[in-house]
Amino acid sequence: MIDTRHGIFAVGPHHVAVHASEVQEMFVLPDVRRPPGCPPWQRGLVAMRGAVLPALDLRLRLGLPTAHEELVALEKMLGEREQDHLNWLAELERSVVEERPFGLATDPRRCKFGQWYYAFQTEDPVLRSELARFEEPHARIHALALEVAGLRQAGRTAEARALVAEARQGLLAQLVALFESARATLRAEHKEIGVWTRVG
Repeated sequence: MIDTRHGIFAVGPHHVAVHASEVQEMFVLPDVRRPPGCPPWQRGLVAMRGAVLPALDLRLRLGLPTAHEELVALEKMLGEREQDHLNWLAELERSVVEERPFGLATDPRRCKFGQWYYAFQTEDPVLRSELARFEEPHARIHALALEVAGLRQAGRTAEARALVAEARQGLLAQLVALFESARATLRAEHKEIGVWTRVG
């Protein structure tokens, strides 16, 4: 049942309920001016419709990282996972050239990105759509290792090397573009929402 008497807001992993009669307005947070001496969880002051309001960060008050810190951490993680796949293909190529077994993940669910990707959930439809684009090329690039291994076992080393070179210009370039696009989408979709409540 939907509770029409309360506004329920997500604050990190928590949910906070405010009686609907106390909610004046919800808005994208404007510039915040921070006077000296504020505690860390008090972001400062915002001007709204002729009123000056204190801006309190419930995330910090609850001991959570700020929304901006979470955004920076997620962007950094995606950059690291992009580099993982650059390194993955380079190692696959070295294994062919040096005629030795390839020891990195061939299952797309076992690499660090795959472990995060299949566990991550978001209610943002734009980000969800952006991330859905990863599944097919990410699975294909990991399957490449098995295809390369099959060619090597058949003594077709030149074909194996050509397949890796083709993947660098194709599948890997596609993945790199997806990582870049995902980070851009995160930045574009990142909006801090303020809730103007009446106290007392």
